Amino acid sequence: MKPTIFLIDDDPIILRSLSLILKNNYQLRLANSGVNAINALNKEPFPDLILLDIEMPNMDGYQVLEQIKSKDVLSAIPVILVTARDTKEDKHRGLALGAVEYIYKPIEPSTLIFSIDTHLNLISKILDIDFLKKMIGTDVNKQKALLEKYLQQAELIISDIRKAADIDNYSEAGFNAHKLKSSSGIVGAIKVQKISIEIDADVKARQYEKINILVQELEAAFKEVTIYIDSHFGSLKKSVGKI
Repeated sequence: MKPTIFLIDDDPIILRSLSLILKNNYQLRLANSGVNAINALNKEPFPDLILLDIEMPNMDGYQVLEQIKSKDVLSAIPVILVTARDTKEDKHRGLALGAVEYIYKPIEPSTLIFSIDTHLNLISKILDIDFLKKMIGTDVNKQKALLEKYLQQAELIISDIRKAADIDNYSEAGFNAHKLKSSSGIVGAIKVQKISIEIDADVKARQYEKINILVQELEAAFKEVTIYIDSHFGSLKKSVGKI
């Protein structure tokens, strides 16, 4: 399935131009105002990336961006701002609000596609949906069920890793990291799996000096996964069970 890009711009000519540039590579959703965009984002399915114009009446791009980043289920979605204003103040404001990049008008098609693909690839390092589909198929209900179990299980394991690291019980931390590595691999949680492997390897090598830093990174990576899953599958009710 092609990634979904949400185009938000009050200029119908710009929307049409962007659609012509992107339609062969992505699924597209369109909104012609900030208000319509926010209304559309209140329901699933959510887009994989948002291309947002800054200069719009009533609700400008900055206000839309603030609304997006204030909601947990939307906050992980990368937002690229599109503008004709090339000032440091505008750029700093957008980046401070959570935009991942600025693209200036007039838009160069190859630059736009490169930027979109770059940020979509960064997302795939959080959770590999294609890998998940290969494991259990394309049935969304089955995917949700597996992810529910994973979130519950991983949350408990990470808590156990933290408790063990806090009292310098590194063998227990390594044992739990090994378990987390396996379950994260099954669902395609790449970043969580990678950090779990590092913790496990450092414990086996008796290199304990980085363990607490890695546990912090692990907690942050798991939060990213949770936000990403909620933004793409809706807020899941975590259920106990083995993967």
